[in-house]
Amino acid sequence: MSENPYAKKPWLKFYDDDVPHELDYPEINISEFLDNTAKEFGGRTALWFLKHKISYKKFKDISERLSTALVNLGVKKGDVVAIMLPNMPQFPFSFYGIQKAGGIVTACSVLHTEHELAYQLNDSGAEIIIAWDTQLEKINNIKERTRIRHVIITNIFDYAPMANPLGKRNPPEIVGAIQFLNLVDKTKPNPPKFETNAKEDVAVLQYTGGTTGLPKGAMLTHYNLVVNCMQMYEWTKSIAEKGKLTALTTLPLFHIYGMQVCMNSFIYSGTTIVLHTDPRDQK
Repeated sequence: MSENPYAKKPWLKFYDDDVPHELDYPEINISEFLDNTAKEFGGRTALWFLKHKISYKKFKDISERLSTALVNLGVKKGDVVAIMLPNMPQFPFSFYGIQKAGGIVTACSVLHTEHELAYQLNDSGAEIIIAWDTQLEKINNIKERTRIRHVIITNIFDYAPMANPLGKRNPPEIVGAIQFLNLVDKTKPNPPKFETNAKEDVAVLQYTGGTTGLPKGAMLTHYNLVVNCMQMYEWTKSIAEKGKLTALTTLPLFHIYGMQVCMNSFIYSGTTIVLHTDPRDQK
């Protein structure tokens, strides 16, 4: 039998000097990234959006309020909740709120057609969707063909009142939808307690681009996400020291590249994330 050419790991000689050859990966829920960073860098700005800054402490509080609200709406461990948002604070709030409720995230592109959206919602089994209010008509047009029970909507100015020409105000309730801001404001944080089997429990059901047929939901566990973020940090820590970096995020968070590189890994490292909704807008 010929010797395995990979047994000696020849690629290791190309690693930077400060990159370890092995890491110890904790078997945790991905939401513990936020808990740990909020504990260590609670006063640091986590999200910077339209001149409005949100600290890691506030980020954690909002995600736990949303988590509690989702449980009150019937979300149980292993249930799928859809997010259909561009880059705005409500995306990371929703992502971590869903994880803290024991749910599974499926992120939908805001560019989806009605047909594409209905397919992903049905295939994933999502019963709740958190969406940009501009998408409400699209959702209502296909809602009867899906399992969606609750539609939570949010406005781009909900967490950027200084950029709103109408000033700070609570959004009006709309028949058939729940306002994200009102829901969070009226809910006291009391996230559920549950055990996470990090190597088995799915955290994200991320759909492929559909280049070889219909999009397929890739089942990403908490361990998958945690390991990937920690690996990325080791390669970038020379320029991304924990609690000191500020990074512009233009890649869409509903795409796995943006979700992992520009959100989860930055939260792990205590980075200030500058959210940009439309990268084509250079002003």
